Amino acid sequence: MTDTQTLLKRAADHLTAAACLTRCDDIPSSHAVAGVIELTRAGIAPGALEDVGPTPGPASTLGRLHAALAALDTIGPLDGPPDLLAWSWQVADLIRILEARKAAQP
Repeated sequence: MTDTQTLLKRAADHLTAAACLTRCDDIPSSHAVAGVIELTRAGIAPGALEDVGPTPGPASTLGRLHAALAALDTIGPLDGPPDLLAWSWQVADLIRILEARKAAQP
């Protein structure tokens, strides 16, 4: 496995963990957000779900999303897939949405 593949897999594993953590939230939109996280994961590393195992990392959804974004940002623009920037933007947007949702909670 190349460095790029390893980083893509790491990002996908963090996104899988983030989706699981999100489903445990008591916020009404949690399942919808988890679904978007899972779709993003599938776009970053299609078919990698069968390889998912325990991935050390932060114990929060936002922490996992930041870890996934850090892994994606480590990949050189010419080393990753052509849509790498779009997936990085998607993860960054998920972070923004969840931070806004957290700030709006009483």
